Amino acid sequence: MKRLLTIITILATMVIASCDKYDDSEIRQKIDALEERVTSVETLLKAYTNKLTIVDIEETEDKIIITFSDNSKITINQAQEVNSPIVNVKVDGNIVYITLDDGTILTFKLYEETDNESDNENCKIYYTTTDGKKIDWSNIYDPNSFVHRYENSQGILIFDKPVIYVACPYWTTLETIIIPESVEEVGSFFNCKNLKTLYCKAITPPITPQTVYEDAYIVGSKTYDFLDCDNIHYTTPQPIGCTIYVPEESVDAYKKAERWSRYASYIKGYNFE
Repeated sequence: MKRLLTIITILATMVIASCDKYDDSEIRQKIDALEERVTSVETLLKAYTNKLTIVDIEETEDKIIITFSDNSKITINQAQEVNSPIVNVKVDGNIVYITLDDGTILTFKLYEETDNESDNENCKIYYTTTDGKKIDWSNIYDPNSFVHRYENSQGILIFDKPVIYVACPYWTTLETIIIPESVEEVGSFFNCKNLKTLYCKAITPPITPQTVYEDAYIVGSKTYDFLDCDNIHYTTPQPIGCTIYVPEESVDAYKKAERWSRYASYIKGYNFE
């Protein structure tokens, strides 16, 4: 038995020694290349699924770098010895065609400034989300009435005329939102569980009408205040964990305004200049 154990030990030592001498750099390079390939395809398909636009195409001697409207990027290595999942990128007007090595062609719009991209801040709504993803605003706004893009990781909706109404119910990933000065009415923000900061630039507190929702599981109906962020089954204001910044000269007005007054302890002054 001792002799057998000695033989096994010697063999194990020989195997370990041979492994130490084995050069696996080529395999590691192939694995790294495969991981890069998978990452590129995942980024590309995510951009396609989310209907992102392409904001920049940078081409060098050996690479093409494509930047999408959410700031994500893919790098296409044009070296012949590299097995890239993307075999062709073609720009035709404002359309970009990206061909994969299996023959699939993905179509993207090339971002272009349009006439309704105004420099007027009253035409813009800024926001951020907890996961950095774009929010589908189409259930509130006509998707053809605004341009959506990102700047410094902040989402921006740009309208062709001043915004007078803002509401964002049920968007649990919404983290911050900046309401322009032109807004006259603020709708429901209930159940925005991750909303941490709300900036309202309006000098005069916007109207905040209550909304009544019928619930099949509850007798009668429930009335929810516009900032009941933490749950939707209370008629009295609940802790919202959200700081509300308003113009410094309007703090008192907001704290006394109908329904804004319920959140007086969350309201703080802010210099928007």
